[in-house]
Amino acid sequence: KRPVAVRPERRRFLIVSEGTATEPIYFKALEKALPKGTVQVETCGTGRSELSLVKEIKRIRKNKEEELAVTFDEVWAVFDKDGFLRDRFDNAIHSCSSSKKGYGVAWSNECFELWYLLHFKEQKTGIGRKAIFKALEKELGVHGYETLKGDAGRAIHERIATHANQATAITRAKKLYADWNDPQAQRTPPSLQNPCTTIYQLVEKLLACRQSEK
Repeated sequence: KRPVAVRPERRRFLIVSEGTATEPIYFKALEKALPKGTVQVETCGTGRSELSLVKEIKRIRKNKEEELAVTFDEVWAVFDKDGFLRDRFDNAIHSCSSSKKGYGVAWSNECFELWYLLHFKEQKTGIGRKAIFKALEKELGVHGYETLKGDAGRAIHERIATHANQATAITRAKKLYADWNDPQAQRTPPSLQNPCTTIYQLVEKLLACRQSEK
């Protein structure tokens, strides 16, 4: 008899983000780009910042699992440093990874769009969100990135989700994180790690679902 190919069980992710548009659109576009049936991504943009977002995850997870009649394999919080207090940002990251919660956390210092920028160039020096937006406008050939909404904004996020330089962006983000978190050096809290983003860790998790399907 011919061996029967067994399709791996679909992995389910709940991604709870600070942003209500950018992050949900990006991660749903990434799900769409993966082989059908390998991953399910449910997003929830809360409009809340770090610690208050983390406190909401348990409730959001419970409601989503009841609504969809599923159990999520992984739950991730996605938020930025921006101008928030250092202690709140660092504590939110620590709280996510505590043994009781066990949530993944994909944080960015200073903002989520740093992940986008790494698709186009290296960024080794500290940079603020306004400068990131300006650099993205140049790379994407658009004006007023921060105010893009509707179809124009969606097109940008979907473009990045399937960008040819995705692997390069992952490599660049890993290098930034490794440089800041050298075990031989004095520890630098995430709130001072500018530029840095761990979005790549969540992206790699999602891409691994594609690889397991082969």
